[in-house]
Amino acid sequence: MLPVTIEELIFEEIGSENIPDALVLPDHLEVKALSNVGVRLGFLRSMDIIYLYHPMPEFKTLLECPNLKRLCVRWSESPPWDLPLWVPASLSELELRVRAESRIPDFGAAIRPSVVTIDFSAGFPGFPVSYLQSSTWIKKCINSLPFPRSIQVLTVSILNQQSIADDGMDGLYPELSDYEMLSSFLQQLRVCERGNLEKIILSVTTEVEPTDDVEWQVDGEAQELAKLKNVFAELLEAKALDVDFTLKRVNHIDERGMSHVGETLLHSGIHSI
Repeated sequence: MLPVTIEELIFEEIGSENIPDALVLPDHLEVKALSNVGVRLGFLRSMDIIYLYHPMPEFKTLLECPNLKRLCVRWSESPPWDLPLWVPASLSELELRVRAESRIPDFGAAIRPSVVTIDFSAGFPGFPVSYLQSSTWIKKCINSLPFPRSIQVLTVSILNQQSIADDGMDGLYPELSDYEMLSSFLQQLRVCERGNLEKIILSVTTEVEPTDDVEWQVDGEAQELAKLKNVFAELLEAKALDVDFTLKRVNHIDERGMSHVGETLLHSGIHSI
């Protein structure tokens, strides 16, 4: 049974066979009956939903958490996910941890979080995703929020994982054009009428799993720094942006996309004071 005074709650890989005891119904009741069952968690402030395989978000009265401030959701392509109906409109912090194949959810019409984090895994060895595709997904996701102008602090992390031969360095670095769409969108979001965006933290990381054990000579920090200064000039001048690009070499990327034992080959970043 969930204690009513709980302040943090994590649902991880929940299916019909392992739903928390506090939400379990007698065997003779259908799942749809959940819509008439409520658990009030008035002290709950933070919730993480990690790969949920149960229809509990569809039932508005399943939970009552009127003081929930932070929601973090991690999901991939299956199952599709939408904002749980019991998330209050007063939610102030939203974290989304997704992959390129993730469907953009329906966020409803009420929430207006001031702090939004998008952690985007763009691709993994054998299934590359372009930086432009990543930026397009992020733009569509933010525009899908009912009140994107309410965002005050936006954190975006893009991770791209590749496996290449020792002479295949092309494509590891974002082109100027790859950044331009994202830069333009963020600037519009910042200066739009009634916009509240004050701070953007952007991190782009490429992890490379080489196919041969060869020492690479990487010397492009100045070039990447110039690229960042050029494309994000307006945001940097306004001291509204911290931006980093990092190239890492990792010894192994497993089937879950987890990297192991790596080293930083290149890092270029600009942080406002």
